[in-house]
Amino acid sequence: MKKKRKNKKKVLLIYPSSEPFNPGSDREFENLNNVPIGILSIATSVSLKYPVQIIDCRLYSKEECMSKISAELDNSFCVGVSLTTPQVAHGLQLIDFIKSKKGIPLVVGGIHATLFPEETCKEKNIDFVIYGEGEIAFLELLNSLDNGKTYEKIENLVFKKGRKIIKNPQREPVDVESLPPMNYALLDIKRYTERAFYTNIGLYKKFRGLDISTSRGCPYQCTFCINNLPYLKKWRARSVEEVTKEIDILIKKYSLNHLWIMDDFFFADKQRAEKIIRHLIKINYKGTWEANIRANLFSPSLINDEFLKLAKKSGCLCLRMGMESGSDRMLKVINKGITSEQIINAVRMCEKHKIIPLGTFICAVPGEKKEDLFLTAQLIQKIKKISPLSVLYIPGILRPYPGSKLYEECKKLGFKEPQTLREWASKKLDFESYVNIKDLVWVENANFILNFQVYLFLLVKILTYENLGIKKPISLLILSLFLKFRFKHNLWSFCVLPKLALFVNEQVKKNVVLSKFFKNFF
Repeated sequence: MKKKRKNKKKVLLIYPSSEPFNPGSDREFENLNNVPIGILSIATSVSLKYPVQIIDCRLYSKEECMSKISAELDNSFCVGVSLTTPQVAHGLQLIDFIKSKKGIPLVVGGIHATLFPEETCKEKNIDFVIYGEGEIAFLELLNSLDNGKTYEKIENLVFKKGRKIIKNPQREPVDVESLPPMNYALLDIKRYTERAFYTNIGLYKKFRGLDISTSRGCPYQCTFCINNLPYLKKWRARSVEEVTKEIDILIKKYSLNHLWIMDDFFFADKQRAEKIIRHLIKINYKGTWEANIRANLFSPSLINDEFLKLAKKSGCLCLRMGMESGSDRMLKVINKGITSEQIINAVRMCEKHKIIPLGTFICAVPGEKKEDLFLTAQLIQKIKKISPLSVLYIPGILRPYPGSKLYEECKKLGFKEPQTLREWASKKLDFESYVNIKDLVWVENANFILNFQVYLFLLVKILTYENLGIKKPISLLILSLFLKFRFKHNLWSFCVLPKLALFVNEQVKKNVVLSKFFKNFF
Protein backbone atom coordinates (compact mmCIF):
# COMPACT_ATOMS: atom_id res chain seq x y z
CA MET A 1 0.00 0.00 0.00
CA LYS A 2 2.79 2.44 0.90
CA LYS A 3 4.56 1.71 -2.39
CA LYS A 4 1.37 2.53 -4.31
CA ARG A 5 1.01 5.89 -2.55
CA LYS A 6 4.45 6.98 -3.70
CA ASN A 7 3.16 6.95 -7.30
CA LYS A 8 -0.01 8.93 -6.64
CA LYS A 9 -0.73 11.93 -8.81
CA LYS A 10 -0.02 15.37 -7.54
CA VAL A 11 -2.15 17.81 -5.63
CA LEU A 12 -2.06 21.24 -7.27
CA LEU A 13 -2.48 24.29 -5.01
CA ILE A 14 -3.00 27.73 -6.55
CA TYR A 15 -2.67 31.18 -5.00
CA PRO A 16 -4.25 33.81 -7.32
CA SER A 17 -3.26 37.45 -7.67
CA SER A 18 -5.31 40.48 -6.66
CA GLU A 19 -4.59 41.90 -10.12
CA PRO A 20 -6.58 39.87 -12.68
CA PHE A 21 -5.27 41.84 -15.66
CA ASN A 22 -1.59 41.65 -14.63
CA PRO A 23 -1.12 38.89 -12.00
CA GLY A 24 2.60 39.62 -11.78
CA SER A 25 1.86 43.20 -10.73
CA ASP A 26 0.21 42.38 -7.41
CA ARG A 27 1.04 45.50 -5.40
CA GLU A 28 1.10 43.84 -2.00
CA PHE A 29 3.57 41.26 -3.28
CA GLU A 30 5.69 43.90 -5.01
CA ASN A 31 6.08 45.70 -1.70
CA LEU A 32 6.37 42.74 0.66
CA ASN A 33 7.34 39.60 -1.29
CA ASN A 34 5.18 37.88 1.29
CA VAL A 35 4.96 34.10 1.48
CA PRO A 36 1.42 32.68 0.98
CA ILE A 37 1.69 31.24 4.48
CA GLY A 38 -1.82 29.75 4.68
CA ILE A 39 -1.58 27.70 1.52
CA LEU A 40 2.01 26.76 2.41
CA SER A 41 0.83 25.36 5.74
CA ILE A 42 -1.77 23.23 3.97
CA ALA A 43 0.75 22.12 1.35
CA THR A 44 3.15 21.12 4.13
CA SER A 45 0.55 18.81 5.71
CA VAL A 46 -0.48 17.39 2.34
CA SER A 47 3.12 16.77 1.28
CA LEU A 48 3.56 14.19 4.03
CA LYS A 49 1.32 11.88 1.98
CA TYR A 50 0.97 13.28 -1.55
CA PRO A 51 3.29 15.11 -3.94
CA VAL A 52 2.17 18.73 -4.01
CA GLN A 53 2.82 21.66 -6.35
CA ILE A 54 2.19 25.30 -5.41
CA ILE A 55 1.65 27.91 -8.12
CA ASP A 56 1.76 31.43 -6.73
CA CYS A 57 0.28 33.46 -9.59
CA ARG A 58 1.67 36.72 -8.19
CA LEU A 59 5.04 35.63 -9.57
CA TYR A 60 3.95 35.36 -13.21
CA SER A 61 2.22 37.03 -16.12
CA LYS A 62 -1.32 35.97 -17.02
CA GLU A 63 -0.05 33.77 -19.84
CA GLU A 64 2.64 32.18 -17.66
CA CYS A 65 0.02 31.33 -15.00
CA MET A 66 -2.18 29.54 -17.52
CA SER A 67 0.80 27.73 -19.00
CA LYS A 68 2.09 26.50 -15.64
CA ILE A 69 -1.37 25.35 -14.55
CA SER A 70 -1.90 23.48 -17.83
CA ALA A 71 1.43 21.71 -17.42
CA GLU A 72 0.48 20.45 -13.95
CA LEU A 73 -3.13 19.40 -14.57
CA ASP A 74 -2.40 16.07 -16.27
CA ASN A 75 -0.43 14.85 -13.26
CA SER A 76 -2.86 16.16 -10.61
CA PHE A 77 -5.90 14.47 -9.14
CA CYS A 78 -7.20 17.48 -7.21
CA VAL A 79 -6.81 21.27 -7.39
CA GLY A 80 -7.08 23.65 -4.44
CA VAL A 81 -7.49 27.42 -4.83
CA SER A 82 -7.11 29.87 -1.95
CA LEU A 83 -9.11 33.10 -2.12
CA THR A 84 -9.07 36.39 -0.30
CA THR A 85 -11.71 38.87 -1.47
CA PRO A 86 -9.36 40.85 -3.77
CA GLN A 87 -8.29 37.55 -5.38
CA VAL A 88 -11.81 36.47 -6.39
CA ALA A 89 -11.75 37.97 -9.89
CA HIS A 90 -8.46 36.30 -10.86
CA GLY A 91 -9.37 33.15 -8.96
CA LEU A 92 -12.54 32.72 -11.02
CA GLN A 93 -10.59 33.19 -14.24
CA LEU A 94 -8.30 30.34 -13.18
CA ILE A 95 -11.15 28.13 -11.96
CA ASP A 96 -13.00 28.51 -15.28
CA PHE A 97 -9.80 27.78 -17.18
CA ILE A 98 -9.08 24.63 -15.15
CA LYS A 99 -12.59 23.26 -15.58
CA SER A 100 -12.47 23.93 -19.32
CA LYS A 101 -9.32 21.79 -19.51
CA LYS A 102 -10.13 18.93 -17.18
CA GLY A 103 -13.01 17.66 -15.06
CA ILE A 104 -10.89 17.53 -11.94
CA PRO A 105 -12.18 17.95 -8.36
CA LEU A 106 -11.73 21.61 -7.46
CA VAL A 107 -11.61 22.82 -3.87
CA VAL A 108 -11.70 26.46 -2.73
CA GLY A 109 -10.50 27.68 0.65
CA GLY A 110 -9.11 30.86 2.16
CA ILE A 111 -10.69 33.74 4.03
CA HIS A 112 -13.29 34.63 1.38
CA ALA A 113 -14.53 31.05 1.30
CA THR A 114 -14.58 31.06 5.09
CA LEU A 115 -16.72 34.21 5.16
CA PHE A 116 -19.08 32.99 2.41
CA PRO A 117 -18.89 29.17 2.34
CA GLU A 118 -22.30 28.33 0.87
CA GLU A 119 -22.23 31.24 -1.57
CA THR A 120 -18.80 30.16 -2.81
CA CYS A 121 -19.84 26.53 -3.20
CA LYS A 122 -22.85 27.53 -5.34
CA GLU A 123 -20.44 28.53 -8.12
CA LYS A 124 -20.88 25.90 -10.85
CA ASN A 125 -17.17 25.20 -11.35
CA ILE A 126 -16.40 24.72 -7.66
CA ASP A 127 -16.92 21.22 -6.25
CA PHE A 128 -15.93 21.71 -2.60
CA VAL A 129 -15.28 24.52 -0.15
CA ILE A 130 -13.25 24.25 3.03
CA TYR A 131 -13.98 27.00 5.52
CA GLY A 132 -11.84 27.81 8.53
CA GLU A 133 -8.49 26.12 9.00
CA GLY A 134 -7.84 23.63 6.23
CA GLU A 135 -4.85 21.50 7.16
CA ILE A 136 -6.86 18.56 8.51
CA ALA A 137 -10.03 18.90 6.43
CA PHE A 138 -8.23 19.15 3.09
CA LEU A 139 -6.08 16.10 3.77
CA GLU A 140 -9.16 14.12 4.85
CA LEU A 141 -10.93 15.15 1.63
CA LEU A 142 -7.93 14.09 -0.47
CA ASN A 143 -7.89 10.70 1.26
CA SER A 144 -11.61 10.27 0.54
CA LEU A 145 -11.26 11.23 -3.13
CA ASP A 146 -8.16 9.07 -3.52
CA ASN A 147 -9.75 5.98 -1.96
CA GLY A 148 -13.28 6.42 -3.26
CA LYS A 149 -14.70 6.85 0.25
CA THR A 150 -17.41 9.20 1.48
CA TYR A 151 -16.49 12.75 2.39
CA GLU A 152 -19.90 13.69 3.76
CA LYS A 153 -18.84 13.69 7.41
CA ILE A 154 -15.66 15.75 7.06
CA GLU A 155 -15.76 18.77 9.36
CA ASN A 156 -15.18 22.22 7.80
CA LEU A 157 -16.34 20.88 4.42
CA VAL A 158 -19.05 22.36 2.18
CA PHE A 159 -20.21 20.33 -0.83
CA LYS A 160 -23.01 19.84 -3.33
CA LYS A 161 -25.54 17.05 -2.92
CA GLY A 162 -27.98 17.16 -5.78
CA ARG A 163 -29.30 20.70 -5.81
CA LYS A 164 -28.50 21.26 -2.16
CA ILE A 165 -25.42 22.86 -0.59
CA ILE A 166 -24.36 20.94 2.51
CA LYS A 167 -22.26 22.71 5.12
CA ASN A 168 -20.74 20.39 7.70
CA PRO A 169 -20.02 21.51 11.28
CA GLN A 170 -16.77 23.29 12.04
CA ARG A 171 -14.08 21.44 13.93
CA GLU A 172 -12.31 22.80 17.00
CA PRO A 173 -9.39 25.16 16.31
CA VAL A 174 -6.30 23.27 15.19
CA ASP A 175 -3.65 22.47 17.78
CA VAL A 176 -0.76 24.34 16.17
CA GLU A 177 1.72 22.17 18.07
CA SER A 178 0.43 19.16 16.13
CA LEU A 179 1.22 20.67 12.73
CA PRO A 180 4.49 19.85 10.97
CA PRO A 181 7.11 22.61 10.60
CA MET A 182 6.46 24.77 7.55
CA ASN A 183 8.15 23.29 4.46
CA TYR A 184 9.42 26.41 2.67
CA ALA A 185 11.16 24.16 0.12
CA LEU A 186 7.75 23.67 -1.53
CA LEU A 187 8.07 27.25 -2.79
CA ASP A 188 10.43 28.77 -5.31
CA ILE A 189 12.00 30.34 -2.25
CA LYS A 190 14.40 32.68 -4.03
CA ARG A 191 11.35 34.61 -5.28
CA TYR A 192 10.39 35.48 -1.70
CA THR A 193 13.63 36.11 0.17
CA GLU A 194 14.68 39.31 -1.61
CA ARG A 195 12.86 41.74 0.66
CA ALA A 196 12.69 45.46 1.18
CA PHE A 197 11.27 47.72 3.88
CA TYR A 198 9.48 50.82 2.66
CA THR A 199 8.67 54.02 4.52
CA ASN A 200 6.07 56.54 3.34
CA ILE A 201 8.61 57.99 0.89
CA GLY A 202 10.01 54.79 -0.56
CA LEU A 203 12.76 52.25 -0.06
CA TYR A 204 14.44 52.20 3.36
CA LYS A 205 16.39 48.97 3.42
CA LYS A 206 16.87 45.76 1.45
CA PHE A 207 17.47 42.37 3.03
CA ARG A 208 16.96 38.62 2.71
CA GLY A 209 13.89 37.71 4.71
CA LEU A 210 10.97 35.36 5.21
CA ASP A 211 7.62 35.33 6.97
CA ILE A 212 7.29 33.04 9.99
CA SER A 213 4.22 32.09 11.99
CA THR A 214 4.65 31.35 15.70
CA SER A 215 1.01 31.55 16.84
CA ARG A 216 -2.57 31.91 15.66
CA GLY A 217 -5.56 33.84 16.92
CA CYS A 218 -6.31 36.98 18.90
CA PRO A 219 -8.54 37.22 22.01
CA TYR A 220 -9.42 40.90 21.57
CA GLN A 221 -12.93 41.78 20.42
CA CYS A 222 -12.58 44.69 17.97
CA THR A 223 -16.06 44.92 16.46
CA PHE A 224 -14.82 45.23 12.86
CA CYS A 225 -12.28 42.43 12.96
CA ILE A 226 -12.42 39.02 11.37
CA ASN A 227 -10.73 37.59 14.46
CA ASN A 228 -14.20 37.42 15.98
CA LEU A 229 -14.71 34.26 13.92
CA PRO A 230 -14.74 31.26 16.31
CA TYR A 231 -11.55 29.60 15.08
CA LEU A 232 -9.61 32.87 15.25
CA LYS A 233 -10.59 34.00 18.75
CA LYS A 234 -8.49 31.53 20.67
CA TRP A 235 -4.79 32.35 20.87
CA ARG A 236 -2.71 29.24 20.19
CA ALA A 237 1.08 29.29 20.27
CA ARG A 238 3.84 27.00 19.13
CA SER A 239 6.42 26.21 21.80
CA VAL A 240 9.47 28.43 22.16
CA GLU A 241 11.65 25.40 21.40
CA GLU A 242 9.92 24.71 18.08
CA VAL A 243 9.96 28.37 17.07
CA THR A 244 13.62 28.95 17.86
CA LYS A 245 14.58 25.71 16.16
CA GLU A 246 12.75 26.81 13.00
CA ILE A 247 14.36 30.26 13.15
CA ASP A 248 17.83 28.72 13.39
CA ILE A 249 17.18 26.44 10.41
CA LEU A 250 15.71 29.19 8.21
CA ILE A 251 18.47 31.70 8.96
CA LYS A 252 21.16 29.16 8.12
CA LYS A 253 19.46 27.48 5.16
CA TYR A 254 18.41 30.67 3.36
CA SER A 255 21.04 33.12 4.67
CA LEU A 256 18.35 35.37 6.15
CA ASN A 257 18.92 38.72 7.78
CA HIS A 258 15.27 39.65 8.29
CA LEU A 259 12.31 37.88 9.91
CA TRP A 260 8.69 39.01 9.57
CA ILE A 261 6.81 37.50 12.52
CA MET A 262 3.35 37.63 11.03
CA ASP A 263 1.28 36.56 14.07
CA ASP A 264 -1.78 38.66 14.88
CA PHE A 265 -0.72 38.74 18.53
CA PHE A 266 2.94 37.80 18.95
CA PHE A 267 3.16 39.62 22.30
CA ALA A 268 0.19 37.83 23.90
CA ASP A 269 2.64 36.14 26.26
CA LYS A 270 5.43 38.57 27.18
CA GLN A 271 7.64 35.87 28.71
CA ARG A 272 7.34 33.70 25.60
CA ALA A 273 8.14 36.63 23.30
CA GLU A 274 11.10 37.57 25.48
CA LYS A 275 12.52 34.04 25.31
CA ILE A 276 12.39 34.15 21.50
CA ILE A 277 14.00 37.59 21.48
CA ARG A 278 16.75 36.49 23.87
CA HIS A 279 17.41 33.51 21.63
CA LEU A 280 18.15 35.87 18.73
CA ILE A 281 20.69 37.65 20.92
CA LYS A 282 22.15 34.33 22.08
CA ILE A 283 22.81 33.11 18.53
CA ASN A 284 24.36 36.50 17.71
CA TYR A 285 21.74 37.22 15.05
CA LYS A 286 22.94 40.23 13.05
CA GLY A 287 19.73 40.82 11.12
CA THR A 288 16.41 42.53 11.82
CA TRP A 289 12.83 41.49 12.56
CA GLU A 290 9.34 42.98 12.79
CA ALA A 291 6.05 41.96 14.39
CA ASN A 292 2.50 43.09 15.20
CA ILE A 293 1.74 44.68 18.57
CA ARG A 294 -1.07 46.58 20.31
CA ALA A 295 -0.63 50.18 21.46
CA ASN A 296 -2.09 49.48 24.91
CA LEU A 297 0.69 46.99 25.66
CA PHE A 298 3.28 49.77 25.94
CA SER A 299 3.28 50.22 29.71
CA PRO A 300 5.61 49.90 32.73
CA SER A 301 4.40 46.36 33.45
CA LEU A 302 4.33 44.98 29.90
CA ILE A 303 6.21 46.39 26.93
CA ASN A 304 8.46 48.78 28.82
CA ASP A 305 11.80 50.45 28.19
CA GLU A 306 13.74 47.42 29.39
CA PHE A 307 11.85 45.13 27.02
CA LEU A 308 12.20 47.50 24.06
CA LYS A 309 15.91 47.88 24.73
CA LEU A 310 16.19 44.09 24.57
CA ALA A 311 14.06 43.96 21.40
CA LYS A 312 16.23 46.54 19.70
CA LYS A 313 19.38 44.66 20.69
CA SER A 314 17.93 41.52 19.11
CA GLY A 315 17.30 43.33 15.83
CA CYS A 316 13.76 44.75 16.08
CA LEU A 317 13.31 47.08 13.12
CA CYS A 318 9.57 47.76 13.18
CA LEU A 319 6.48 47.21 15.34
CA ARG A 320 3.15 47.26 13.51
CA MET A 321 0.00 48.56 15.20
CA GLY A 322 -3.66 48.84 14.32
CA MET A 323 -4.11 52.46 15.35
CA GLU A 324 -7.46 52.70 13.52
CA SER A 325 -8.53 56.26 14.45
CA GLY A 326 -7.48 59.50 16.08
CA SER A 327 -10.94 59.82 17.63
CA ASP A 328 -11.29 58.30 21.10
CA ARG A 329 -15.03 58.18 20.51
CA MET A 330 -14.58 55.98 17.44
CA LEU A 331 -11.99 53.81 19.18
CA LYS A 332 -14.70 53.04 21.76
CA VAL A 333 -17.30 52.45 19.05
CA ILE A 334 -15.13 49.73 17.47
CA ASN A 335 -14.13 48.35 20.89
CA LYS A 336 -10.46 48.70 20.04
CA GLY A 337 -9.37 48.81 23.67
CA ILE A 338 -6.87 51.62 23.11
CA THR A 339 -6.85 55.42 23.26
CA SER A 340 -5.20 58.09 21.12
CA GLU A 341 -3.00 58.87 24.12
CA GLN A 342 -1.80 55.27 24.22
CA ILE A 343 -1.04 55.44 20.50
CA ILE A 344 1.11 58.53 21.03
CA ASN A 345 2.84 56.85 23.98
CA ALA A 346 3.59 53.75 21.89
CA VAL A 347 5.07 55.91 19.12
CA ARG A 348 7.21 57.86 21.61
CA MET A 349 8.55 54.65 23.16
CA CYS A 350 9.35 53.16 19.76
CA GLU A 351 11.11 56.35 18.70
CA LYS A 352 13.10 56.40 21.94
CA HIS A 353 14.54 52.98 21.11
CA LYS A 354 14.94 53.66 17.37
CA ILE A 355 12.23 51.18 16.43
CA ILE A 356 10.00 52.21 13.52
CA PRO A 357 6.29 52.30 14.45
CA LEU A 358 3.90 51.30 11.67
CA GLY A 359 0.24 52.26 11.94
CA THR A 360 -2.89 51.31 10.02
CA PHE A 361 -6.24 53.14 10.15
CA ILE A 362 -9.84 52.57 9.05
CA CYS A 363 -12.72 54.87 8.14
CA ALA A 364 -16.38 54.77 7.01
CA VAL A 365 -17.44 53.05 10.25
CA PRO A 366 -21.13 53.56 11.12
CA GLY A 367 -21.45 56.68 13.25
CA GLU A 368 -18.17 58.21 12.10
CA LYS A 369 -18.33 61.93 11.37
CA LYS A 370 -16.07 64.30 9.49
CA GLU A 371 -14.77 65.57 12.82
CA ASP A 372 -13.53 62.05 13.63
CA LEU A 373 -11.58 61.91 10.37
CA PHE A 374 -10.07 65.31 11.10
CA LEU A 375 -8.91 63.94 14.46
CA THR A 376 -7.30 61.02 12.64
CA ALA A 377 -5.49 63.45 10.34
CA GLN A 378 -4.31 65.43 13.37
CA LEU A 379 -3.06 62.26 15.08
CA ILE A 380 -1.15 61.23 11.96
CA GLN A 381 0.50 64.66 11.80
CA LYS A 382 1.48 64.41 15.49
CA ILE A 383 2.97 60.94 14.93
CA LYS A 384 5.02 62.23 12.01
CA LYS A 385 6.50 64.97 14.21
CA ILE A 386 7.43 62.48 16.93
CA SER A 387 8.69 59.76 14.59
CA PRO A 388 9.51 61.02 11.07
CA LEU A 389 10.34 57.48 9.91
CA SER A 390 7.02 56.08 11.14
CA VAL A 391 5.10 54.26 8.43
CA LEU A 392 1.45 55.33 8.37
CA TYR A 393 -1.19 53.89 6.07
CA ILE A 394 -4.09 56.16 5.21
CA PRO A 395 -7.49 55.10 6.60
CA GLY A 396 -8.80 52.14 4.62
CA ILE A 397 -12.51 51.75 3.90
CA LEU A 398 -14.31 49.55 6.43
CA ARG A 399 -14.82 46.00 5.19
CA PRO A 400 -17.90 44.56 6.98
CA TYR A 401 -16.82 41.01 7.83
CA PRO A 402 -19.57 38.42 8.39
CA GLY A 403 -19.04 37.06 11.87
CA SER A 404 -17.82 40.39 13.23
CA LYS A 405 -20.01 42.25 15.70
CA LEU A 406 -20.15 45.28 13.44
CA TYR A 407 -21.52 43.24 10.55
CA GLU A 408 -25.00 42.86 12.04
CA GLU A 409 -25.20 46.61 12.61
CA CYS A 410 -24.14 47.21 9.00
CA LYS A 411 -26.91 44.91 7.74
CA LYS A 412 -29.50 46.77 9.81
CA LEU A 413 -28.30 49.99 8.22
CA GLY A 414 -28.85 48.52 4.75
CA PHE A 415 -25.51 47.03 3.76
CA LYS A 416 -25.94 44.50 0.96
CA GLU A 417 -23.21 42.02 0.14
CA PRO A 418 -22.91 40.56 -3.36
CA GLN A 419 -24.91 37.34 -3.48
CA THR A 420 -22.62 35.29 -5.70
CA LEU A 421 -18.91 34.80 -6.20
CA ARG A 422 -19.18 36.30 -9.68
CA GLU A 423 -20.82 39.41 -8.28
CA TRP A 424 -17.79 39.80 -6.02
CA ALA A 425 -15.52 39.41 -9.04
CA SER A 426 -17.34 42.21 -10.87
CA LYS A 427 -17.14 44.62 -7.92
CA LYS A 428 -15.16 47.78 -8.57
CA LEU A 429 -12.71 48.24 -5.74
CA ASP A 430 -11.90 51.92 -5.25
CA PHE A 431 -8.30 52.90 -4.48
CA GLU A 432 -7.17 49.57 -3.04
CA SER A 433 -10.33 49.15 -0.93
CA TYR A 434 -11.98 45.78 -0.41
CA VAL A 435 -15.44 47.26 -1.07
CA ASN A 436 -16.78 50.26 -2.90
CA ILE A 437 -17.48 52.94 -0.32
CA LYS A 438 -20.72 53.80 -2.10
CA ASP A 439 -22.02 50.36 -1.08
CA LEU A 440 -21.78 51.47 2.56
CA VAL A 441 -25.19 53.11 2.64
CA TRP A 442 -24.70 54.78 6.03
CA VAL A 443 -21.85 56.89 4.65
CA GLU A 444 -23.31 60.29 3.79
CA ASN A 445 -20.07 61.81 2.58
CA ALA A 446 -18.52 59.13 0.35
CA ASN A 447 -16.89 61.58 -2.05
CA PHE A 448 -15.41 63.52 0.86
CA ILE A 449 -13.84 60.35 2.27
CA LEU A 450 -12.30 59.40 -1.07
CA ASN A 451 -10.92 62.93 -1.43
CA PHE A 452 -9.69 62.84 2.17
CA GLN A 453 -7.85 59.55 1.55
CA VAL A 454 -5.96 60.80 -1.48
CA TYR A 455 -5.00 64.14 0.05
CA LEU A 456 -3.94 62.53 3.33
CA PHE A 457 -1.84 60.00 1.44
CA LEU A 458 0.05 62.87 -0.20
CA LEU A 459 0.28 64.89 3.03
CA VAL A 460 1.89 61.95 4.84
CA LYS A 461 4.57 61.79 2.13
CA ILE A 462 5.18 65.53 2.38
CA LEU A 463 5.48 65.44 6.20
CA THR A 464 7.89 62.52 6.01
CA TYR A 465 10.21 64.40 3.66
CA GLU A 466 10.02 67.57 5.75
CA ASN A 467 10.50 65.98 9.17
CA LEU A 468 13.46 63.98 7.89
CA GLY A 469 14.95 67.07 6.29
CA ILE A 470 14.94 65.53 2.81
CA LYS A 471 14.27 67.50 -0.35
CA LYS A 472 10.80 66.84 -1.75
CA PRO A 473 10.15 65.73 -5.35
CA ILE A 474 8.87 68.52 -7.59
CA SER A 475 5.39 66.93 -7.73
CA LEU A 476 5.03 67.20 -3.93
CA LEU A 477 6.79 70.54 -3.66
CA ILE A 478 4.03 72.09 -5.75
CA LEU A 479 1.30 70.43 -3.70
CA SER A 480 2.78 71.02 -0.26
CA LEU A 481 1.37 74.45 0.66
CA PHE A 482 -1.93 73.68 -1.02
CA LEU A 483 -2.43 70.43 0.96
CA LYS A 484 -1.44 71.91 4.30
CA PHE A 485 -3.86 74.78 3.75
CA ARG A 486 -6.68 72.32 3.02
CA PHE A 487 -6.11 70.32 6.20
CA LYS A 488 -5.53 73.36 8.39
CA HIS A 489 -8.77 75.04 7.33
CA ASN A 490 -10.77 71.88 6.46
CA LEU A 491 -11.49 73.08 2.94
CA TRP A 492 -12.82 70.28 0.74
CA SER A 493 -14.35 71.98 -2.29
CA PHE A 494 -13.08 71.63 -5.87
CA CYS A 495 -11.26 68.33 -5.30
CA VAL A 496 -9.97 67.46 -8.77
CA LEU A 497 -6.78 65.63 -7.84
CA PRO A 498 -8.41 62.57 -6.18
CA LYS A 499 -10.51 61.81 -9.27
CA LEU A 500 -7.39 61.97 -11.39
CA ALA A 501 -5.52 59.74 -8.92
CA LEU A 502 -8.31 57.13 -8.93
CA PHE A 503 -8.42 57.13 -12.73
CA VAL A 504 -4.65 56.73 -13.00
CA ASN A 505 -4.74 53.99 -10.34
CA GLU A 506 -7.31 52.04 -12.38
CA GLN A 507 -5.29 52.37 -15.59
CA VAL A 508 -2.05 51.35 -13.85
CA LYS A 509 -3.70 48.14 -12.69
CA LYS A 510 -4.45 47.22 -16.29
CA ASN A 511 -1.16 48.19 -17.92
CA VAL A 512 2.26 46.79 -17.03
CA VAL A 513 4.12 49.69 -18.70
CA LEU A 514 2.10 52.30 -16.78
CA SER A 515 2.60 50.32 -13.57
CA LYS A 516 6.38 50.55 -13.91
CA PHE A 517 6.23 54.24 -14.91
CA PHE A 518 4.09 55.39 -11.98
CA LYS A 519 5.54 53.07 -9.32
CA ASN A 520 7.85 55.72 -7.87
CA PHE A 521 6.29 58.86 -9.38
CA PHE A 522 5.39 60.44 -6.05
